[in-house]
Amino acid sequence: KQFIKSIDAGIIASPSENHLKDLSLLIENNKHCFVEKPMSHELNKTRKLIALAKKKKIIIQVGHNIRFNPAIKLAKTLLDKKCIGEILWSRSISSSFLPKWRKKYDYKNSYTNKKQSGGVIFDLIHEIDLAYFLFGPGKVLSAVARNSRTLGLKVEDIANIIIKHKNGHFSNLHLDYVTKIKTRITEIAGTRGKLFIDISNRSLKFINVKGKIEKDEVFKSEINSDYSDEVLRFYNCVVEKKVNDKEKKENLEVLKLALDAREMSSF
Repeated sequence: KQFIKSIDAGIIASPSENHLKDLSLLIENNKHCFVEKPMSHELNKTRKLIALAKKKKIIIQVGHNIRFNPAIKLAKTLLDKKCIGEILWSRSISSSFLPKWRKKYDYKNSYTNKKQSGGVIFDLIHEIDLAYFLFGPGKVLSAVARNSRTLGLKVEDIANIIIKHKNGHFSNLHLDYVTKIKTRITEIAGTRGKLFIDISNRSLKFINVKGKIEKDEVFKSEINSDYSDEVLRFYNCVVEKKVNDKEKKENLEVLKLALDAREMSSF
């Protein structure tokens, strides 16, 4: 607490179950906050904290680093320009093998395996945020989840979520960390073409309705640049005093989608 008095901003990278407490401590001390995802696991308490942050003109940024992937940024630009016309449907797959994530740590004893704060829905909230970022607000129509019993976890390790966006189209999200062959892709079909985004390989293809490839981009940057870019953005917001109230609202809505999906799936 003594240290917090001497800083301008804090980065919260503590275990997930501590985010809400740490966020509260920083906001109450008038400090700007960069908080790793998920922001918290309790909507009402977080909503009150966000309201307090808005009143105090405190900047809050959540670590949704996929927004800074260059293939995703290009996709957002193309969608905003309606290059593929009206969106018909989209699907995202985030499939990987949890034991390979952090080999030095026992995932069974980490935040991943805690019933309140763990599980694949919270852990891969990136894909939920991605759907919000690309397509705007929505509502969870259905969510199912299960424990495959292949990793020795007590939380869900596979989930499928359908979000209906305000424009009417459905986002289909598949999340798991039991698949040894890593896949992280997003496909978006529209009335004038289709986007295929390979997030892991940092690439994007835009194919028109005649089957012609309009764009085929592969970005050479490393994933670490996404993390540095998001922290740089936070730094610039703090220095330039850019209070991001619209982003606070978005972060709350993304958290609600994740909480609704978890409740609907009975985990």
